[in-house]
Amino acid sequence: MAGEQRSLISRAMTLVVVAVCFSVVRTSTILLVPFPSYSHVNPLVTMAEMLTEKGHTVHMLLPSLYGHMANLKSTTRVKVIEYQVKAWEWNAAMHAGKIDAAMDYFDYVTQTTQLADIKAKYNGYYLLCKELLSSKILDRQLRRGMTFDLGIVDSHPLTRCHYALMYKYGIPYVSYSQIYDPWLSWSPAMPSYVPIFLTELTDEMSFWQRVVNVWTVLYWYLGNNLPADDQQFVAEYVPDKSPISARDLAIQSRLWLSDT
Repeated sequence: MAGEQRSLISRAMTLVVVAVCFSVVRTSTILLVPFPSYSHVNPLVTMAEMLTEKGHTVHMLLPSLYGHMANLKSTTRVKVIEYQVKAWEWNAAMHAGKIDAAMDYFDYVTQTTQLADIKAKYNGYYLLCKELLSSKILDRQLRRGMTFDLGIVDSHPLTRCHYALMYKYGIPYVSYSQIYDPWLSWSPAMPSYVPIFLTELTDEMSFWQRVVNVWTVLYWYLGNNLPADDQQFVAEYVPDKSPISARDLAIQSRLWLSDT
């Protein structure tokens, strides 16, 4: 049942994307920029296959050490664009916070919080972001003959630098999200009632749970300054455009596709 629900969600989101694409051109060239984890890549692969069936050309941008790269290339019609990353950078992003790299993923996620996971992995993903935005090979590809009508960007907090890539090359974009972050999508969400994604709370919170939720919201949006969200980070790699933070670029998405 869960698989059928995800398939229906992917189909619904694909119809929306197709509608957006048709407002640009009859057939489009689309760039998918996922958070480089299988659980994030796989739904976008489903979307990519459906878009391909509609006549669109779909590319996906991934780091060279993505673990399922061979299977992705051999079993799908997605055109993969790779950017090179160093092994130690990849390990810092994927395995930080674990007791050891071989630790079972289920054990890891049940023993940590989302906030702790983000904090542990941020430095690694920050390095991956710098590799992506400074890649001369990728820059040549995107400046010489490879143009995109639409980008679909995973809005995961660890890889918001992907928005800087869209900004740098002038690619119009929509956001894909597996994390409900209403403040990015301009959705009404009072923290006294709507739990932030960093907690495991529901809308049926006690008084003290509401206090915790409000404190977490204030910490995340006001006190937790992720380096890639800073204007200086974007300005370093996009010096010829007006200064703006990656978070503000996310807010400017033309559309939000939520798969939570």
